[in-house]
Amino acid sequence: MSDLLKALERVWRHGVVYPVFRVLFRNMPVQLPIDIHKVKKLLILRYDRLGDMVVTSWVCRTLHELCPDLHVAIVASPLNAPIARLLNDVDEIFIIGGPVLRSLNEIRRARAGKYDVVLNFIFNRTTSGGVLANLMAPLAVKVGQGDSKYAFYFNALLSLRRGDVHMAEILNQFCADVFGRTWSVRNMRLELRDDKDAVRRVESFLGADAGRAVIVNLSAGHPDRYPSALQVDAVVDSATRRGHPVVFIAGPGNELLVQRSVERVNSSAVRRYPFNGTAPFEDIIALVRRAAAVVTPDTSLVHVASAVGCPLVAVFTSAVAYNEWLPWKVRNEVIIGEPGQSMSAIGADRIVAALERILVERKLEKSSV
Repeated sequence: MSDLLKALERVWRHGVVYPVFRVLFRNMPVQLPIDIHKVKKLLILRYDRLGDMVVTSWVCRTLHELCPDLHVAIVASPLNAPIARLLNDVDEIFIIGGPVLRSLNEIRRARAGKYDVVLNFIFNRTTSGGVLANLMAPLAVKVGQGDSKYAFYFNALLSLRRGDVHMAEILNQFCADVFGRTWSVRNMRLELRDDKDAVRRVESFLGADAGRAVIVNLSAGHPDRYPSALQVDAVVDSATRRGHPVVFIAGPGNELLVQRSVERVNSSAVRRYPFNGTAPFEDIIALVRRAAAVVTPDTSLVHVASAVGCPLVAVFTSAVAYNEWLPWKVRNEVIIGEPGQSMSAIGADRIVAALERILVERKLEKSSV
């Protein structure tokens, strides 16, 4: 039955959707590169996940440094809009998703803005990105990447190297193809601002533990990426024996998991943040910036730690395409499970050993200051 549905979907897409859009969207091919100094307004489509928005931070900063008068706007999702607000060089944010009327109003606002160039950084949903680019900036030069069957959505379609380099480097390649210049890896720093209210809440929570706490993320986007109780207990034991308090965090919907973990460990050196509910992402950024280290599955926290310079242990459950989402320009220990292996099946001793190497280095660094 599923094969039949997939076949019908392909027929619908190729027999109806694509032909209609080819008629509606008449995008003439444009020769690249574009002279960025002639671009006044740039629109970046990034309405996907939290980590993707963090990795985009260096693009916004670098383009603004090159062209201080360039107006850079981001199309965000309700999920990652809080991250977009903490990027240093974003002049305007459009939020797509949620209530239909709000999304339509955002499209109307973007059309009124008359953007010159659109960069579609939504790599796994080329159709939605192409449609949105045409709706929000019909007269702009629209650049995407992917299979040639999507070419009619854009004025230029790129073929990017994927899978064996970091997403920051992929975006560098994208911008190089569009604007005819590359940036050194040294300049490709991820960064996030602090939110003042979040800092106040986090500093009040941490108190004397600021700079000492180890943050342990208990959740991820898929059950296979959740740590086991054995792994969590081993990390807590290792950190607290070295004098580091532990703070548990988790994503929305995992409040009961966090509470049960705190109760199971039953230690005055272990707390949850926040005490109730789920922390706003602005608070997580402030918390990680003030931590000694982070232990996390493959989630957006990897990129947050990279952006704020917090050492981390990152546990990946599959060796497939993990290169795109590794920690970036920060002290890290990466643990990669065997293909098909869940995080809970990875030896707790590997995670503990990685954390201890980071904490020992941190102690040596502090003693040498």
